Amino acid sequence: MSLQVCGNRLMIKPDPVEMEHQVKGTNLKILIGTNERAERVATHTGVVEQIGPAAWYDYPEEFRGWCKVGDHVVFARHAGKFVIDPETEQESLIINDNDIQVVIKKGKKNGR
Repeated sequence: MSLQVCGNRLMIKPDPVEMEHQVKGTNLKILIGTNERAERVATHTGVVEQIGPAAWYDYPEEFRGWCKVGDHVVFARHAGKFVIDPETEQESLIINDNDIQVVIKKGKKNGR
């Protein structure tokens, strides 16, 4: 990857947008026919790929680094800017550290 995150930003690989919806209790699937770019911009979950060197420095030390590379996170909708790596043509989202709202922990119930 030829891109390096700067400052207090994080690089996120957004989750793919679901283009169909399963109707509960049936075998019926509804295809969602919306503007694909608008849907991608509205995505709000993804995986952390990089963390900038100044991420969370505006916070007291005990609150710094609430997520790490590889974590699956929820971030503010419409946050950040999409960038394309010129070498790999992979699209990522660059967001500010304070746009991370939740770290998704798999396999844990009731916060334990």
